[in-house]
Amino acid sequence: MKANGIETRPLPLWGSLILFGVPALLMWLATRWGIPALRGHLAGPDILCWFVAGGLVFFCLFAAAIAAFWIEQDRFARGGFAERFWIRRLDFGDVAWSVGLLIACGLRLAFCRDCRGLGIFFANLGRVA
Repeated sequence: MKANGIETRPLPLWGSLILFGVPALLMWLATRWGIPALRGHLAGPDILCWFVAGGLVFFCLFAAAIAAFWIEQDRFARGGFAERFWIRRLDFGDVAWSVGLLIACGLRLAFCRDCRGLGIFFANLGRVA
């Protein structure tokens, strides 16, 4: 297979286990032991503990992606990082989808039976701070 003029080989099974199994294991560990460990140290809802524990896992994944790119390219070339990770400028369609889905999720939250509107959400914000 050729991508950007570079010949690439299929990923072997052990490579797939490393690339997908290790992050899955780290996320399981963060959920199983990270959240209960953080519960006593962070004031706020349990979801805050999940974001901190999960955020550490995602930070490690991002750092590993940067390291792999550094090893693969031997340097950071201008535009090479954006091209390799398929980063591009947002066009109108991307922004419209983002704003539309943000509004749809906000409306869904506002009229959700379980949370009885945004009142409970805003009332609980005072407890977090």
